[in-house]
Amino acid sequence: MKEEFTLKGLIESIIFASPKPVSKEKLKDFLKDVDDALIDKIIDDISREYNNERGIVLKSSDLGYEFVTNPIYFEEVKRFLSSKNLRKLSQASLEILGLLAYKGALTLAEISYYRGTNSSSTIKYLLEKGLIKINGKRKVQGKTSTLFSLSENFFRYFNINSLDELPSIEEIKEVIEE
Repeated sequence: MKEEFTLKGLIESIIFASPKPVSKEKLKDFLKDVDDALIDKIIDDISREYNNERGIVLKSSDLGYEFVTNPIYFEEVKRFLSSKNLRKLSQASLEILGLLAYKGALTLAEISYYRGTNSSSTIKYLLEKGLIKINGKRKVQGKTSTLFSLSENFFRYFNINSLDELPSIEEIKEVIEE
């Protein structure tokens, strides 16, 4: 490591520049010669520095660490950006995301079956937006079909860390029955 580098600055830069959350394991693999406890301490220090009083915060999730907009500023930043990526999702998009969240990876035929309509254009849209991803193949009736699942971007878009934060099917049924 170059002398002018500080370990803290390097870790902060890696997390900032990465397009995906950076796991502690990846940091530790990259910084092989650095004690694990020191890496943990530096991440804690960075997290304290980027606390709730700042415009950005260090978010920790099952996927790793990433810098994100402080949630208290999100609506104003969203309004400022007026980005296509932040626009509301269609009912069809939400239905497909819900299916993938609660049923796991599905083929296009399965998604279309559950929805009762052809879903190929909505699948294409969700792939383009990065909210879903291709997750392998499955043999169905002698044919190989592409499997779709939620992407890491799904969790970022909805600001959740894992599917455990979604309401259970039972909770949804209770709300509908009310």
